[in-house]
Amino acid sequence: MAESSFLANLQLNIAQSTSSPHPISVSVTNTHPSTPVTILKWNSPLDPAALGLGLVRILPAQTAEQFHIEPIKIKRLMPPKEDSLVTLLPGDSATSTIELRDPIVPKGLWDAGPAKVTMKGRWMAVWPEMTKEDLLVHTEKLQSVGAGVGSLIGEWGSECIEIS
Repeated sequence: MAESSFLANLQLNIAQSTSSPHPISVSVTNTHPSTPVTILKWNSPLDPAALGLGLVRILPAQTAEQFHIEPIKIKRLMPPKEDSLVTLLPGDSATSTIELRDPIVPKGLWDAGPAKVTMKGRWMAVWPEMTKEDLLVHTEKLQSVGAGVGSLIGEWGSECIEIS
């Protein structure tokens, strides 16, 4: 397997969810036919803090200027804990919901009409051929997130959707 191209097997999809006024549903799918993968959620589309980290990009209606979200800084304890990892077997998906809410996204942002939303960021660590259980046993692989042997880093991004 060519590791440098493995990240192309992580398919990202975003869609408007209906659970509240302006949520988006984000899913990551492992499209590789035979290889499991474990993803560190930090700074990924699955990070619970994705909105505050500035991973969500919003272009309000009737404007050419992207709404600026001042990214928060988060200190994370090393090594990552079990709940910061997700394993996807071939064909599996993991999903997260992001609320585009006050105070980060003001309610008035939607007044002019539907906004265009996309997500962009950088995988901090992706381990092909390893499960979460493997990593928790071999914690040395977690100590050097993004720079360790067997882990991959790289850019990720979603398509653009309209949120009303």
